[in-house]
Amino acid sequence: MTTRRRSLVGTGLLALTLCALVLSSAGLFSQEPPKPPAEKPAVEAAKGETHPPPMAPRDQNRVYVFLAWTWLTIGVLLYILRLKIREADRVYRTGLFRATEAGKEPQKR
Repeated sequence: MTTRRRSLVGTGLLALTLCALVLSSAGLFSQEPPKPPAEKPAVEAAKGETHPPPMAPRDQNRVYVFLAWTWLTIGVLLYILRLKIREADRVYRTGLFRATEAGKEPQKR
Protein backbone atom coordinates (compact mmCIF):
# COMPACT_ATOMS: atom_id res chain seq x y z
CA MET A 1 0.00 0.00 0.00
CA THR A 2 2.85 2.41 0.73
CA THR A 3 4.27 1.84 -2.75
CA ARG A 4 1.05 3.01 -4.39
CA ARG A 5 0.87 6.02 -2.07
CA ARG A 6 4.44 7.01 -2.79
CA SER A 7 3.93 6.67 -6.53
CA LEU A 8 0.87 8.94 -6.35
CA VAL A 9 2.80 11.56 -4.41
CA GLY A 10 5.71 11.32 -6.83
CA THR A 11 3.35 11.64 -9.79
CA GLY A 12 1.73 14.68 -8.18
CA LEU A 13 5.08 16.35 -7.61
CA LEU A 14 6.10 15.60 -11.19
CA ALA A 15 2.85 17.11 -12.49
CA LEU A 16 3.36 20.20 -10.31
CA THR A 17 6.89 20.64 -11.63
CA LEU A 18 5.80 20.27 -15.24
CA CYS A 19 2.98 22.79 -14.77
CA ALA A 20 5.40 25.24 -13.20
CA LEU A 21 7.81 24.90 -16.13
CA VAL A 22 5.05 25.29 -18.72
CA LEU A 23 3.56 28.32 -17.00
CA SER A 24 6.93 29.99 -16.51
CA SER A 25 7.86 29.51 -20.18
CA ALA A 26 4.44 30.68 -21.44
CA GLY A 27 5.70 34.27 -21.39
CA LEU A 28 8.20 33.48 -24.14
CA PHE A 29 5.52 32.51 -26.61
CA SER A 30 2.95 35.15 -25.69
CA GLN A 31 5.17 38.14 -26.45
CA GLU A 32 4.72 39.86 -29.76
CA PRO A 33 7.76 40.77 -31.83
CA PRO A 34 8.85 44.38 -31.34
CA LYS A 35 7.33 46.82 -33.81
CA PRO A 36 9.40 49.58 -35.37
CA PRO A 37 8.71 52.96 -33.75
CA ALA A 38 6.18 55.06 -35.61
CA GLU A 39 7.00 58.58 -36.68
CA LYS A 40 5.85 60.89 -33.90
CA PRO A 41 5.28 64.59 -34.30
CA ALA A 42 7.29 66.90 -32.09
CA VAL A 43 4.24 67.67 -29.94
CA GLU A 44 3.77 64.05 -28.86
CA ALA A 45 7.50 63.61 -28.27
CA ALA A 46 7.46 66.58 -25.90
CA LYS A 47 5.01 64.83 -23.55
CA GLY A 48 7.89 62.95 -21.98
CA GLU A 49 6.86 59.38 -22.66
CA THR A 50 9.64 57.05 -21.65
CA HIS A 51 9.90 53.40 -22.53
CA PRO A 52 12.32 50.95 -20.95
CA PRO A 53 14.98 49.58 -23.26
CA PRO A 54 14.59 45.96 -24.38
CA MET A 55 16.09 43.42 -22.01
CA ALA A 56 19.43 41.94 -22.89
CA PRO A 57 19.64 38.12 -23.13
CA ARG A 58 21.68 38.04 -19.95
CA ASP A 59 18.92 39.85 -18.04
CA GLN A 60 16.27 37.52 -19.48
CA ASN A 61 18.26 34.51 -18.28
CA ARG A 62 18.40 35.98 -14.79
CA VAL A 63 14.61 36.09 -14.68
CA TYR A 64 14.31 32.43 -15.72
CA VAL A 65 16.99 31.34 -13.26
CA PHE A 66 15.18 33.20 -10.48
CA LEU A 67 11.86 31.54 -11.38
CA ALA A 68 13.47 28.10 -11.52
CA TRP A 69 15.18 28.69 -8.17
CA THR A 70 11.90 29.83 -6.62
CA TRP A 71 9.99 26.73 -7.79
CA LEU A 72 12.83 24.45 -6.73
CA THR A 73 12.82 26.02 -3.26
CA ILE A 74 9.05 25.55 -2.99
CA GLY A 75 9.42 21.90 -4.03
CA VAL A 76 12.15 21.24 -1.45
CA LEU A 77 10.13 22.89 1.31
CA LEU A 78 7.05 20.82 0.40
CA TYR A 79 9.17 17.67 0.48
CA ILE A 80 10.52 18.54 3.94
CA LEU A 81 6.98 19.30 5.14
CA ARG A 82 5.83 15.92 3.83
CA LEU A 83 8.62 14.20 5.77
CA LYS A 84 7.71 16.09 8.95
CA ILE A 85 4.04 15.10 8.60
CA ARG A 86 5.00 11.47 8.00
CA GLU A 87 7.15 11.49 11.15
CA ALA A 88 4.36 13.12 13.20
CA ASP A 89 1.91 10.46 12.00
CA ARG A 90 4.36 7.71 12.95
CA VAL A 91 4.82 9.14 16.44
CA TYR A 92 1.05 9.55 16.82
CA ARG A 93 0.48 5.91 15.88
CA THR A 94 2.87 4.75 18.61
CA GLY A 95 0.44 6.13 21.21
CA LEU A 96 3.05 7.91 23.30
CA PHE A 97 1.23 11.24 23.41
CA ARG A 98 -2.30 10.05 24.16
CA ALA A 99 -3.94 10.07 27.58
CA THR A 100 -2.56 7.36 29.86
CA GLU A 101 -5.92 5.52 29.92
CA ALA A 102 -6.10 5.18 26.13
CA GLY A 103 -2.45 4.76 25.18
CA LYS A 104 0.70 3.14 26.37
CA GLU A 105 2.06 3.84 29.79
CA PRO A 106 5.10 6.13 29.76
CA GLN A 107 8.36 4.43 30.57
CA LYS A 108 9.65 5.01 34.09
CA ARG A 109 13.33 5.67 34.46
